[in-house]
Amino acid sequence: MFADAKKILDDKTVEVNDYDNFKNELEKGRLIKAPICDNPKCEEKIKEETSADVRVIEEDSNDSSSKCIKCSNQSVVKPLFARGY
Repeated sequence: MFADAKKILDDKTVEVNDYDNFKNELEKGRLIKAPICDNPKCEEKIKEETSADVRVIEEDSNDSSSKCIKCSNQSVVKPLFARGY
């Protein structure tokens, strides 16, 4: 049962590095792994504009090699975003 659930999760999760792809994948109902900075205003703007927010911050989600999808500043983490229904 766990393996089946893990496969569904993996199939519905995508990783993106820019805001346009983020919005496109969100419209497909995906769970999105995307880099974000430590400015709470970026997360707030994403939620305002897309109704998506951070759902999970995995243990291995630290990220210092990417740019924030919203402001292009240095990212600090790649959490999983989704819309709540």
